[in-house]
Amino acid sequence: MTKVRTQTGSFAYARYQLKRSILENAVENDYTTEDYEDALEFFGGCAFCGTKQAPRKDHLVPVIQRGDFIPRNVVPACQKCDDSKGQKEYHEWMLNSNSRRSLKARGFTDERIGERIKLIEKWQSGYKPMTEAELFGKDYPKYQEILQKMEQLCEEAKRLTSRVRSRNRKSGIDERAKP
Repeated sequence: MTKVRTQTGSFAYARYQLKRSILENAVENDYTTEDYEDALEFFGGCAFCGTKQAPRKDHLVPVIQRGDFIPRNVVPACQKCDDSKGQKEYHEWMLNSNSRRSLKARGFTDERIGERIKLIEKWQSGYKPMTEAELFGKDYPKYQEILQKMEQLCEEAKRLTSRVRSRNRKSGIDERAKP
């Protein structure tokens, strides 16, 4: 029997979520309903595939890579594209993804994908996110200290859960789930 581990229950995911939360609150956040409507008009729907239904707002440079929530970095996306792209860089995802919801899997030609990329690049207009040091400025050492504490807490939590599992196995607690 194969063991199943949820991604959301992992310590790696906890580290990722905390870092993303810190960055999400630190990056510029100046995106309005009007910005979304302008983007919908510019792209004719989803920035990636062009479908008219594009209810999501996707970061071209993901938050975890310090992507701001501003018009040049946020585009409308359909559910299929947004779910398939995830945190991937959009060029790489659009050209090389082999997921079942990728553009190629949905029948897009390289030429059509190239046209959509050019349209996105025009919208993005050379946007570049700040480095972590630029973003946090004089508070960069404090940010690094928080990340280090988070790493230490995750390691401590791993040791704790390992002891608890080991102790419970020895005392037969794991047997309670068996009929």
